[in-house]
Amino acid sequence: MNNHYTALLTGTIDSSVYNNVDNVITDVNERLKQYKNTIRKYINNSVFNKIIFAENSGYEFNAEEFEKLALECDKQFEYLKCPAYINETIEYGKSFGESRLITDAIKLSSILKNSDIVYKLTGRIYLKNSKQIVKTC
Repeated sequence: MNNHYTALLTGTIDSSVYNNVDNVITDVNERLKQYKNTIRKYINNSVFNKIIFAENSGYEFNAEEFEKLALECDKQFEYLKCPAYINETIEYGKSFGESRLITDAIKLSSILKNSDIVYKLTGRIYLKNSKQIVKTC
């Protein structure tokens, strides 16, 4: 089994740019806190050794803390600031924005260029059973 597990986390920290289309949690500080906690857990506790966080709201996210933490844990962390596609996402819904975010992450990420298998995960919720999931691949 491949020992290199790549996780692509997607996120929209400031959903107000999309008029909060279909979002229950709209508070920017709460969303940011959730993303940071989840990223930290993936770096500290998961089987994934390559973690990409792609964000599409234009929020000024400071990735340095997570890059340092990843190095300390012998992992890689990559932050991608992706285009927003605001009008299209408002018109077609957040699933449209999510699909564009994934497409742009594939284009922009240096880690994904060298990854055979990628696990796409939401950036706000930690997958507790990642070790069992990767065994099924």
